[in-house]
Amino acid sequence: MKNKSHNRNIRKQEDIEGHDILKKLRTEKQTENAKKYSKGKDINKEEKKEYLKFLWFCQSKNFAFAQICNLGKYLQSVGKRKKASFLANSKFEKEEVSLIARTYEQCLLENLKKDFSDNNFHSC
Repeated sequence: MKNKSHNRNIRKQEDIEGHDILKKLRTEKQTENAKKYSKGKDINKEEKKEYLKFLWFCQSKNFAFAQICNLGKYLQSVGKRKKASFLANSKFEKEEVSLIARTYEQCLLENLKKDFSDNNFHSC
């Protein structure tokens, strides 16, 4: 809507009026969101920068919004409990993550089977 070529292509009066209404709604929504998401939060510039870098990283790796929210909330809880030293001390290499995941894979499968049987789900 801020694109000059977009604005040049609006010719009909109804399009111009509609465009003006959309611009107004967009501005109102941006103001509303700014108030909603910054309310009561005293975030300094550096924290905001790091938060945006975290969001950008997650989006660049194609995380779903729900995944980003869940990961962020998990990291937030770890940070609040002052248990985040593992982030700096762990390697997070594929092989290591895969090996660890395989060690608890059987436990996860057993829990899934139990959940299915407890909820009257039957396997084929």
